Amino acid sequence: MKEAKEKNLFLIPLDPAGEWYRYHHLFRSQIRQYSVKYFNEQVVEVLHKATSSWFEEKGLLEEALNYATRSKDMTFALGLFSRFRHNLLNREQLQRLDRLTHQFPEDIRNNNPEILLILAILQHYNANFNGMQQYLSRAEELLYGQSDRDDHEKQLIGEFHAVSTYFSYMRGDFEKAIHHGEKSMEFLPACKPNFFREHSTGWYAFAQQACGQASAGMDRLESEYRALANADQYFQMRLLQGKLIFNLFEGNTAHLYQDGSSLANLCSPKTYPGSWVIGIYSMAYHSYVNNKPEKVSGLHDELRKYRFACRPFWVIQYFFIECLSYMAEEVWPNVEQCIAECEELAQKLAMEPFQGMVKAFQVEYYLKRHDVDRAREVSALANFEPQPPNFFYYIPQLTQVKLLFQTQQEEKGQVMLQDLLEMGRSRHNKNLLIQALTLQAVIHFRHKRKEQAKSVLHEALKIAESKGVLRPFLDHGQIMHHLLKDIAEDQPNNIQVIELLHAFDADQNSATFNDPAPGRNQEQELNALSKREIEILTLVTQGFKNKEIAKKLFISLDTVKKHLYRAYQKLDVKNRLSAIKRANELGLLFNSLVQKPKEE
Repeated sequence: MKEAKEKNLFLIPLDPAGEWYRYHHLFRSQIRQYSVKYFNEQVVEVLHKATSSWFEEKGLLEEALNYATRSKDMTFALGLFSRFRHNLLNREQLQRLDRLTHQFPEDIRNNNPEILLILAILQHYNANFNGMQQYLSRAEELLYGQSDRDDHEKQLIGEFHAVSTYFSYMRGDFEKAIHHGEKSMEFLPACKPNFFREHSTGWYAFAQQACGQASAGMDRLESEYRALANADQYFQMRLLQGKLIFNLFEGNTAHLYQDGSSLANLCSPKTYPGSWVIGIYSMAYHSYVNNKPEKVSGLHDELRKYRFACRPFWVIQYFFIECLSYMAEEVWPNVEQCIAECEELAQKLAMEPFQGMVKAFQVEYYLKRHDVDRAREVSALANFEPQPPNFFYYIPQLTQVKLLFQTQQEEKGQVMLQDLLEMGRSRHNKNLLIQALTLQAVIHFRHKRKEQAKSVLHEALKIAESKGVLRPFLDHGQIMHHLLKDIAEDQPNNIQVIELLHAFDADQNSATFNDPAPGRNQEQELNALSKREIEILTLVTQGFKNKEIAKKLFISLDTVKKHLYRAYQKLDVKNRLSAIKRANELGLLFNSLVQKPKEE
């Protein structure tokens, strides 16, 4: 090395100690050209393999694989890949695996089951289910096209079933997910860290929960990890991770913050970024649904620092919860900044499903800010179905339902909402059910179906009972408060309802609570407006002028004016803007999200 320095061979130091150097790229290029010119292919191949082995010994896998593929001996290169892929998966180094798999030529990637399964997992984390299916189908074709299998091939079959467990779950085929999970655990050992075994165990348990066998699912997690977790911190981490996701599915917030904090402290974002972000998200979820939004933002800086190393879907969903927390506190500049960070992350990751999902959340934001036109405009770029609703708090499909009701597409919105409710019931998805039922209760109330609203709300309350869930109710503001007060009159000893009413009292200055004018008989006002008056007021919120309303409803201009005049009297207001504001306060218009038209 000293001689190389003295001869000025274009060495560039890589560390202060002077141990690591690299050639200048121009000199390196000259050396490669020289070797090709003066050495035969066999010698060059040996040199590349020797260099690859040296880099592998030093733990520099990217460089090792680079020289292995340069050797043109793909069996040698694939052997290297096979040796380190499990370690990288166990340490959740998915970005590195993505880079490494793409060092292989396309024909190798498409004909090697190990690489295909890694590519399928990467599509899973990118929420690209079509791509995932493509890689799984090709892997299955290669693996099951052989009759005699050695131990390595049997392990690959177990890995195929592990990835298929998750894929079947996301398609809603829980029986098939359970089948794949059982097959995977049959082939893969449980006594040592194995990403695929852990993957199948988790989604097998979640599939049991979705089939209404929650106790069996939790028992599966406990029996798989408990004994191992007592002796090995790695399995303690996996047990916490599985329990957190399980409780997110159940909508059970009781232990989310404590277990999330334990998981985040147990695993560093540098070593286990995927597990760490699950802990951070669980803490944020607990804080928001328990109406402690101020605690969510305290996690922001650390997550932002490692946002590109973590699982992107979890990071985006954390930012959504942070946005919702700022919305609850009406800190609009912070919401906009948070959405901008989501957009930046989605663009830098170049993941189209995430970019569309961020647009869907922007629709939610614009609706909350009463800007229906902007919400409608952004919705053209939104992806409201990046994946079926699962355990994440924010559900884009419900944003789409709100938009449909707000843009005079109530029939379509009602069908979609009913489909989501059926999905929530069939999958035992408590988070989806609570949010969809509270929304449906509000819709029933606005259509003067008060008893139906209370019936639906009773179902939501029963599901949320003892789970510490507040925010899904608080976010529906005045109407929800009114319905809960009615229920409290019927059930004065209902502790859950009393706690929610106390939360409303504490939350009365938030963006979701529109305090009515003092001294009014709210029930009389709600019942005073006729269906036609509400219909006309709703069109007014969309910016329609009187002549346009008359034409749309096939009534005369005078009739429109008479209905508006009577509505003004009943609401005790003097103009259109005041009428809109008052009707919105009383929950007569959908979702308290109205567009403010220009006065005529």
